[in-house]
Formats: sequence, structure tokens, C-alpha cells
Amino acid sequence: MGAGLLFAALAVGAPALKDKDPTGLAGEWVPTGGTVDGKDSPPQGPPCRYVFRADGTWEIRVDGKRQYGGTYAADPAARPPALDLGVRGTDLVHLSIYRVAGDRLAVVQGWPGAARPGGFEAPKGARQTLMEFARVKK
Repeated sequence: MGAGLLFAALAVGAPALKDKDPTGLAGEWVPTGGTVDGKDSPPQGPPCRYVFRADGTWEIRVDGKRQYGGTYAADPAARPPALDLGVRGTDLVHLSIYRVAGDRLAVVQGWPGAARPGGFEAPKGARQTLMEFARVKK
């Protein structure tokens, strides 16, 4: 899967889970759109869910089956909050930023070898992808 198509998965957390997850990422999220290299990118392919767990793992699930994933580290105190997405079975880490606002999530993911993004956009030539999500309600 190309770096421009990699999406981080996030799941809805119960109140107790949210207390254990200061990042706000833990839960299931469904992609609603984004921008890749300056071009709008609506969700494509079969419906999928992005899951982030409080234990520091993430995955993309399609029809309930894990398709892709790895580990993550988030720093909610950074400005903007930092997110490092590791890809299972590789040394690849996507330097990213994120923003959780209620039931909405935005992630700007740097492509392999790119610097961490500085803002919530993905202009042409920046080597980054902006992904937008809605929290899955249980």
C-alpha cells in the first residue's frame, strides 16, 4: 500500500478507555476524505475502519479483517500533536501530526523519508497526505 494511501485506524473508546488514552486516538474511525499531494481524495475501495488501541497498536480493517497495521507513538503535548506510525514487519515510520475534535479526526502523514508535517494541509509537492475521519459510534 502506498504511503499516500496509508490511513491510521482509530476506535471509539468507552469512558474508562479514554481515561487511559490521553491522546484521544483510541477507537474506531471511518475515513471521510482527504488530500493527497494537493488533490482531493475521497474514500475509495470497500468500506474500511481504522483502529487505534490504547496499547499503542493500530490497524486498518476491511470487512472485519486486518489488512495493514503496526505500532504508533503519539505526543499530545507537541504543537501540533505528533504521531509516529510504524508499519508492522518493516523499519518504516511515517512522521505525522493529528487533531481530535469531538468525533472528528485529522491526520497529516508524512511520506517515507519526509519531514514531519507542520500544518493540517497536504499541498502539491509536500510529500504528505491529509486524512479525515469520523468516529464510529457503538
